[in-house]
Amino acid sequence: MNLRMTNTRRNKLRQVNESDRGSWCLFIKLDNTCGLKLYHTMQMRDATFRGQEIAAENGLAPQIGVKFDLNEKDTADLVARLMAKQLDPLPYYLNEVRFLFGYTTEIVNTDTTKISDEHGEDLIAKLKSIGFYTNDFIGAQVNMGITKQGKLVCFDFDAGNCYNYHLKNRIGPIV
Repeated sequence: MNLRMTNTRRNKLRQVNESDRGSWCLFIKLDNTCGLKLYHTMQMRDATFRGQEIAAENGLAPQIGVKFDLNEKDTADLVARLMAKQLDPLPYYLNEVRFLFGYTTEIVNTDTTKISDEHGEDLIAKLKSIGFYTNDFIGAQVNMGITKQGKLVCFDFDAGNCYNYHLKNRIGPIV
């Protein structure tokens, strides 16, 4: 699967004016295959990248592509477009951010009606078995999606949500 940051995808990013978001990242869908997770610190990006990488190696997360840094101008332009267009308040850190740090990731279907409690609980158990902290999953349908290949995966690897001390030693510090 091609998850590289191609020129076409870079140009698309320069036109984006909306995003989804979690507590710690912005998510931007670039096309039907590839999305971006953007963080306000390099350390947060690197920790979540590593967490998702570990889970993906075990078939429990979307595939990941490459890490990248947005320069000051591209960050300022993106933040200005998002602030002008978003109806919901954006994360507090966007008011002061000078750079954004991200990585590419596989797009998943987040239609939670397609995820049974039984399958969700199975995914949670598998994540726990490799050391992830999973209290962020309220019910089977939160922070899960289905890949184009029909595989149920977790897509939330923010450092505060999805790892415990076992993975902390493998990932490194958070901030």
